[in-house]
Amino acid sequence: MHSSTPKATPAPARSRSQSHAQREHSQSEETPQGPIPYHVSPPRTRGRSRTTRDASVHSDTHSHTSEPPFLALPLSSAPAPVPLPEHYGYAPTVPSPFEGTLEASLDAILLWGAMYADTQAVVYTLLQPVDRTTDWPGLLRGMLVNGDKPAGRGRFLLEELLFLVTRTLLPEQITENRLAMGRLYERKKQLSIRLILRYDIGLDWRRAGAMTAASLPPNKEDEVPEGIPGLNEVMFPNRRELMPNIISTLIAAPEDGWSTQGVRDRMKHHIGHLDSYLILDDEDVAEWDETRLLAKTSQILLQWQWIRSDTETLLDLEVDAWEALDKKAEECEWIADDAKRMPPHRNDKGNENIKARRVKKLS
Repeated sequence: MHSSTPKATPAPARSRSQSHAQREHSQSEETPQGPIPYHVSPPRTRGRSRTTRDASVHSDTHSHTSEPPFLALPLSSAPAPVPLPEHYGYAPTVPSPFEGTLEASLDAILLWGAMYADTQAVVYTLLQPVDRTTDWPGLLRGMLVNGDKPAGRGRFLLEELLFLVTRTLLPEQITENRLAMGRLYERKKQLSIRLILRYDIGLDWRRAGAMTAASLPPNKEDEVPEGIPGLNEVMFPNRRELMPNIISTLIAAPEDGWSTQGVRDRMKHHIGHLDSYLILDDEDVAEWDETRLLAKTSQILLQWQWIRSDTETLLDLEVDAWEALDKKAEECEWIADDAKRMPPHRNDKGNENIKARRVKKLS
């Protein structure tokens, strides 16, 4: 079991990335009651009873918050709430095994690359500032082919990379993003929830009955689920165990909770396809054919790049005390505006303006 990532050689010098990877979106299935959760079953457990908290998960269509639910239908035409899987109510691991820093992810990438030959091109790309034009399918296919000696090793490398991203890199950048969100919303308590630099904003928010999970402080009396070992710990000795409570760990509130109801509303986790990536288990992935494995790994790597890049922009905005957000929502480029316009992609001009202001302030 790898509860934390060992440190490796420091990453090469780098600057905060200003490019943003395009988001990958797909529509979820629907039922007569509204959209269904993306992963309707919780992660496999070891069969022992588990203490779960009040999940406080629901359809936002019926919630009463300080800001109207994002793009929700009127109550009269809203679908009935859809219950969420039980793993949203699992007690979080405290302290979290994730530092919430880019440096932690880069260290994990370096360590992974040091363990496996034929991964240099992928490792080099992961260590660089985000490039939205990265050809992940091409890079991964190269690793799959070049590393396939003996036969089957290429797929082994691809699976190991997938679980590096879903069990270490994504959690690190989600944690980093949420830490920045917490500081932002505690300072600007009336700022719109529809901040496009959030890790969890997506097309899913346009749907009636968008589903959320509350950010709750940990309860020391709750029983924390154990990690789930892989299919073969001898064959996959370096693979991190699946945390059944990964999502509740990532979205947990500070020990003292959030300061106001408005901040609590803004720190809710909006449920989408990202959740299903975090709880991918070994058995499911082992059943995928090579084409699906390559496509899914490419998509998830792009998701990590997007969250990394948007978090870097959020941290750059923080240098100026988030002055760029001191505008009306309809005038702010960082706030999604309406149902017809999905979060506008951050343009290079806007990013360069932020960079210029940051350099000027630091000089």
